[in-house]
Amino acid sequence: MKSINKKPKILALLQLPPPIHGASMMNQAVIKSPAITDSFAITCLPLQFASSVGDISSLRLSKFIKVIEISLRLVKALTTNRYAFVYFTLSPVGFAFYRDLLFVSILKLFRTKILYHMHGKGIKRNANTSKIKKLLYQFAFKNTFVIVLAPILRKDIETVYAGLPFIVNNGITPLTRPYPSPKTKTKTKTKTDVIQILYLSNLKTNKGILILLESLVMLRNNNLTFKTQIVGNDGELTSSELKKIIKKMGLASFVSVLGPKYDTAKNEILNSCDIFCFPTFNDAFPLVLLEAMQFGKPIVSTFEGAIADIVNNGETGLLVPQKDCTALAEALQKLILDEKLRNMMENRALEKFSNQYTLHHFEENICAVFNNITKKSNTTLQ
Repeated sequence: MKSINKKPKILALLQLPPPIHGASMMNQAVIKSPAITDSFAITCLPLQFASSVGDISSLRLSKFIKVIEISLRLVKALTTNRYAFVYFTLSPVGFAFYRDLLFVSILKLFRTKILYHMHGKGIKRNANTSKIKKLLYQFAFKNTFVIVLAPILRKDIETVYAGLPFIVNNGITPLTRPYPSPKTKTKTKTKTDVIQILYLSNLKTNKGILILLESLVMLRNNNLTFKTQIVGNDGELTSSELKKIIKKMGLASFVSVLGPKYDTAKNEILNSCDIFCFPTFNDAFPLVLLEAMQFGKPIVSTFEGAIADIVNNGETGLLVPQKDCTALAEALQKLILDEKLRNMMENRALEKFSNQYTLHHFEENICAVFNNITKKSNTTLQ
């Protein structure tokens, strides 16, 4: 006799840390969430092919062997269990998509319901490059459920997916340590105080780090007083290479490269800055913006991915076109010179974070999606 109290069984095919990036952190949050695991029996089959961010795009024999191993484990899991559905963080582009297409084919062979959680983007652009690619995407998305991170990201799959995707914003755990909030800390800066700008991300060119440096040269040439801290792991650029570039550009007295910071050290740097700058041109839903918002920091970023949904332009931050050094410099200068505007954005950023981007909101929304799909599933729970 089947128990009506038995939790729905879900197989999760997820990228988990290491390496640490937005998708792996949110995936880890799902499988570790008591709010989710209290309602659903989740078995995780981790998709870990790289040990660092820099290793993600490399092709090695060990990765191909790992693909075969995971494929065999997937077949065994589907043969020996009945799942309400499979929760899968499908890679949208590159070799990783074709790798994941093998797993998709296995799932479709077993007629398993699939829920994709799309943490990246680039499908629409990639599908438009060839008919074969578009057909492969259409095969992958046919008769599936999909989560996207924000309404604007629906457009990325609109040419290959006929359904209406669920919207689930990412969220992060609110601070447990009592840092001063914009509502309680002293706002007025003295004339001797220097505005602190923070960049926090991997040292990758597509995160706009070199664009930022060009804009800082413009600020220096405008005789503005400021300090900039650059925090993050090495990417295409190492910390030592970046320091050489900074020195060559005449920014050594304005910019400090601090390397990676974690936990308390990272929070203290976020708390102490006045402006958070992230001029990326390759992101979907950057968690680092949520981290800045929970400290009430006005953000300067770009019209990229879901950033325009996260940052209310003119209210919680300023958005500029990608790769536009002049526009970036103008936005930074506006905030440097306008303390009243910074203070207004601080309060609104913190308010929006608290109302929309906490981990609690994320967990509630994921549970709602899981319940929705479970009710639609014809799978008999065992």
